[in-house]
Amino acid sequence: MRIAIFLYSQESHIKPFLHLFDEMVAQGYDCTLYIKESHRKLFNNKNLHFQYYDEFFLENIIKFNKNLKNNDVSNTENKKVDYTQRLISFEAEYFFKIRCIKKYLNNCNDDFSCYDIIMYDYYLYFGSYLAQTYQKPSVSLICNIVPTGRQVNLNLKNSLLMNYLANLDDDLANEDAINCQLKKISENIEKKYNIKFDLLKNGFGDINIMCHSKEFYPYEFVEDELFFIGRQTDETCPVIKSFEKKSILVHFGQIDSKFEKELLLEIINQFKNANENVYIAIRNLNDWLPEPINDHEYPNHITIKPHLPFDKLITQVSLFICHGGTTGINEAVSNGVPALMIPTSGERYLTSKRFAEMGAGLMLDCSIQSLKSDLMVLVKQLKNDPAYGRNASYLGECLKKAVGSTSHAVKAVTKLLSKHD
Repeated sequence: MRIAIFLYSQESHIKPFLHLFDEMVAQGYDCTLYIKESHRKLFNNKNLHFQYYDEFFLENIIKFNKNLKNNDVSNTENKKVDYTQRLISFEAEYFFKIRCIKKYLNNCNDDFSCYDIIMYDYYLYFGSYLAQTYQKPSVSLICNIVPTGRQVNLNLKNSLLMNYLANLDDDLANEDAINCQLKKISENIEKKYNIKFDLLKNGFGDINIMCHSKEFYPYEFVEDELFFIGRQTDETCPVIKSFEKKSILVHFGQIDSKFEKELLLEIINQFKNANENVYIAIRNLNDWLPEPINDHEYPNHITIKPHLPFDKLITQVSLFICHGGTTGINEAVSNGVPALMIPTSGERYLTSKRFAEMGAGLMLDCSIQSLKSDLMVLVKQLKNDPAYGRNASYLGECLKKAVGSTSHAVKAVTKLLSKHD
C-alpha cells in the first residue's frame, strides 16, 4: 500500500507526527514523504522514502500560506471587520493559490496517480487538491486545535478566527449574511476549477488525525472521523516534577511583523527588574532591529538567543511564555509546565483559550498595554498557584496515553482505503 505524505515546512508541524509515520511503516505502508530538504534530519526511520520540494513549491505554494497579511494581529486589533471585503480578498487569494498548484502539477514529473492514499498537513491545501484531482482517499494531519464541527453559532466565529477573517471581539451580528457569502465564494471556486470546495473546511480529509488527546478538544469542535494520537515523549529527557524552580522560558518562534517585534521587546523590558532567570528564544529578532541585540545590554538573569535547546530547557523551567502555538504548549504540559499564552493569530487564540479553560495556564491579550499592566501579575499568579502545574501534568498524561491510539488511527487509514476501493 503506497501513501504520499505532504508536510508543511515547519518542524513544529512535523515532529508531532513522527510516531505516526513509524507506526505506518510497522503496519506495512510504503510511505513517501514530501518535505523541505533541510528537514530530512528529523527522521530516523530508514524505511521511509523522501522527495524534496523544489523552489517553486516552497515559494508559491507553501510560503503563500505564511504571507496572508490578515494573520498580523495589528491589522485587526480594535478595528471593526469588513467581512465583505475580507472574504472577497480571501477568494482572490485562493484563485491565485490554485493557479500556482495547477502550474506546479503541469510542470513536475512526479506520478501522483501511483499512490493509494494522499496524506497532508491541514494547512497545505495542495494535498486536498491533489486527492480530488486523482480521486484518492485523503487523510489530514492537524497539529492545532481547530473547529471541526458544523459552522454554526460559536463555530462559525471560530472558523473565521482561525482563517484570520474575524476580529476577536466581533459578535457576528450578520451571521446569515456571512454564511451566504461563504457559500457564494465556495460556489465561485467550484465553478471556475471544477472541484468540490468549502472555504472554511478545505483542509479536512476523509479522516483527520490530531496530535492531541480528546480531552484537549471543546465538545462542539468534535465530529466523527477524528483520531487523536497524542504526543510521543523523549524518554531520555528527565521530567521535572518540582514547581519550585524559578527559571522561565519565553519562546515565540520567529517574528513576522513590526507589531510582534514590539510585543517581544516589551516582554524583555518587563523582565529586566524581575527576580527570575529568563531564557528568551526568538529566531529572527535581530532582523527587525537596527543593531543586533546584545546579551551584555541586559541583566545577568536574562539570556536572549536566536536558538536555545528547547527540548532540554522545557524540562528545567517552571513557566513557559509563548504565542499560543500548540506544539510548544504540548511540549510544556508534557513536562508538567504551565503556560502564559499571548496569542498572535486567530488559530493561536483558539488554542490558548482552550488550554486556559483546562486550567493549564492563563491567556493574556496581545497588546502592549496588556503586557505593561498584566504580564508580571499573571507570571506571579502562575508561579504561586500549584494548581496550574497539576492541570498541566494531567494534560501531559492525557497526551502520553493517547499515543496508544496511534495504531487505531493507522488501521482507520487502511479501512478508508478498502471503502474507497
